[in-house]
Amino acid sequence: MGFSVGATLSWLCSETSQCDGVVSFYGSRIRDYIDVMPRCPTLVIQAKYEQAYNPSHLQQKLASKPMMSFYIFNGHHGFCDRFSPSFNEEESKKAMKLSFDFITKIVG
Repeated sequence: MGFSVGATLSWLCSETSQCDGVVSFYGSRIRDYIDVMPRCPTLVIQAKYEQAYNPSHLQQKLASKPMMSFYIFNGHHGFCDRFSPSFNEEESKKAMKLSFDFITKIVG
């Protein structure tokens, strides 16, 4: 599981055989690595409002990837970080529940 820069790193790790699953929260640089082909279940969570790129376009580019789910939440980069000015409690709860359900499904 990674957030922001860590999310991009987790995305890159999804292509290795080292992970049982990957959760990526608002990894903005995933857009630089759209050729990555996940080899494990991968959950990508994005904020709807990003300054540097359009998450919907990224979602379209990644739509055909196997083993991947992509969700866009109504918030800004950092919406799950309680210490961020972009924190959105309602959307954070939804995203966290989605990620915990995803992880539970993988680990059983």
